[in-house]
Amino acid sequence: MNSKLLLTTIVLTSIFNANAGTDPVIMKINNKEVLKSEFEYIYNKNTNQQMVEQKDLNEYVDLFVNFKLKVAEAEAQGLDTVQSFITELSGYRRQLAEPYMIDSSIDEQLAIEAYERLSENVEASHILVNVPKGASSEEENLILERINTCRQLIVSGKKTFEQAAKEFSDCPSKEKGGYLGYFGGFQMVYPFETAAFNTPIGEISEPFRTTFGYHIVKVSDKRKDRGEVLTAHIMKRVSQNASSAEWDKAKRDIDGVYNRIMQGADYAGVAKTESDDQYSAPNGGEYPWIGANRMPIEYENAAFELNEKGDVSKPFKTQVGWHIVKLLDKRGIAPFETMKDELMKRVGRDDQRSGQSKIALINKLKKEYNLTFNQTVVSEIGALLESNLPIEEKFINAMTEKNSVLFTIGEKAYLTSEFAGYINNNKQTGKLSSKDIYSEKINAYVDECVLEYEDTQLERKYEDFRNLIHEYRDGILLFEVSNKEVWEKATIDTDGLSSYFKNNKKSYKWDSPKYKGFVVRCTNDSIAKAAKKIIKKAPSDSIAIYLRRELNNDAVKNVIVTNGLYAQGDNKYVDEKVFKGEKSTVDEKYPVVFLSGKTMKAPATYEDVRGLVTSDYQSYLEKSWIEALRAIYEVEIYQDVLNTVKPL
Repeated sequence: MNSKLLLTTIVLTSIFNANAGTDPVIMKINNKEVLKSEFEYIYNKNTNQQMVEQKDLNEYVDLFVNFKLKVAEAEAQGLDTVQSFITELSGYRRQLAEPYMIDSSIDEQLAIEAYERLSENVEASHILVNVPKGASSEEENLILERINTCRQLIVSGKKTFEQAAKEFSDCPSKEKGGYLGYFGGFQMVYPFETAAFNTPIGEISEPFRTTFGYHIVKVSDKRKDRGEVLTAHIMKRVSQNASSAEWDKAKRDIDGVYNRIMQGADYAGVAKTESDDQYSAPNGGEYPWIGANRMPIEYENAAFELNEKGDVSKPFKTQVGWHIVKLLDKRGIAPFETMKDELMKRVGRDDQRSGQSKIALINKLKKEYNLTFNQTVVSEIGALLESNLPIEEKFINAMTEKNSVLFTIGEKAYLTSEFAGYINNNKQTGKLSSKDIYSEKINAYVDECVLEYEDTQLERKYEDFRNLIHEYRDGILLFEVSNKEVWEKATIDTDGLSSYFKNNKKSYKWDSPKYKGFVVRCTNDSIAKAAKKIIKKAPSDSIAIYLRRELNNDAVKNVIVTNGLYAQGDNKYVDEKVFKGEKSTVDEKYPVVFLSGKTMKAPATYEDVRGLVTSDYQSYLEKSWIEALRAIYEVEIYQDVLNTVKPL
């Protein structure tokens, strides 16, 4: 096809796609449409990233057309069908799609909620009744009934919370009446944290479920978070079964340490020699920053009661011994904006929190895409469940043979046979009854299908996503085809490089002469004499190999050979012998040095300036390639649309 560049000044409705009103076609390359949004996106992104003034629009159009012509050539060569390209692009797409597959507004709400909970501490006790793995809904109901009974006994005044905890709870905290102390955000599993923070002081929550089982929580107090303290620690350890005499000795020892510190002894030095805390003693007793519920309550209280940096607590007792704490620093919680990014990351890493944003998205998408079940088929499945478990072969075969529409999402129908395939690949379950297993599997399958359907709609729904995918796709193709036609070709086409150098030899000059050849360093004169004979006889492209093979062996290295193009200052031996520089220091091991080569005022072959010639040859190939592409592929630019492009 002859070169053809059409500038169309009258906009015809036939050139536009379905979104012509908002996103018209700005050009066609080889009859493939390019939307205005894509051009505008790449134009603004490239000029902004390069930190330069925006190029004249028409100048950029020329660059963009060249870019798209190369992509068209890559497609013509089938590079977009190669498996490596498909795999690479799909990998990029998965990463780029991730932010669209959650409800980000929920994540931000969760970050704000987390910050509020980090700013406050709750003092709480709880009672837990475990739910065994694989429990049926009937068994769960009995456990829920048990926790409700427990709560009713407390609320009616028949038992105190502490008494009920010791009788009903499956948590080790039952020995302390279920007492957990003070805690803040991210210190408990999310459902537990939520129940505790939402329960008023003095009240007992309704039963709630976590992965451990059913709980009730009693909230005793709420306070503003005390921030964090940086402390140093000295301890006199007492064993678990110690006698009162051992406790008394530890008390005398800690008192002695305390008196030394009060008299001016260096705290860090004393900690290193006197403390029994093997983790902190080597560091002068220093601990990392701590907040609520991260240390024994006695330690926490002693540390937070200190007001000024350098203050030292009086000795205090815990279940493991006697302690002294020094306050090194204190800080409150940082402003939300400072912590926002980290909180968003923590929310994302917390499965139970981040799951909220995915659940919110799925529920929104079910409505958006009008998830609709075929009630006739649902009824038939219900009858089949009366005598079959969903994970059994009979049920799976029945679903496969039925091959009816089970539900629809948007414009896509999902068949019973597809659901059967899902079950067959996901037979693991913690449920026992047929109804519970079916409910678990159909809910998980629907959620998966909703997200998969949404994934197929991302390019349609989100212009920025569509443009980004186009950019990645075309970028990969551009790299592959440019490497094939220009970059790699220029490095391996020795005939082309040589010819280009000869035709443009005057363009390659040196400011000063250079030496081209060998620098040979020998152990003695006889080796040097032998080396010179070898150089005369050996092929010019194999001199170094011959020298090393004939004069060296595994045990003895008689000669060191280097070969290259040397300017003054590159090599001390060349400087001395060619450029009449200072006499080089004699190497005792290789005292005899001679050169074999020549001094040149200008490059003789392309190899003498290979880097420059390769770069220029690439530019030459690029220019020739573009001219060829413009002769092959038709380019149409719709000037009326181009005139509406708005630079950022």
